[in-house]
Amino acid sequence: MVAIPFSQMPPELRGAEIPGMAIADAYSSHSLAVAIGLGSAISIVGLIVIEFLALGRVANYVLGVPVRAALA
Repeated sequence: MVAIPFSQMPPELRGAEIPGMAIADAYSSHSLAVAIGLGSAISIVGLIVIEFLALGRVANYVLGVPVRAALA
């Protein structure tokens, strides 16, 4: 394993929409790049769902709204 500093990457790789995917595609295989892209997308969706559930619990605490009604 070799760690390459992010600052030494070419600017077109650092400025990509998903830099990790572009770097993996340039220096490794396309399948690794796709796996990194899917992992990024899945983690973002997971965070959105967790935040949605947390906001429902906050609404329950602050407003006294039942959690089911707050999330519906």
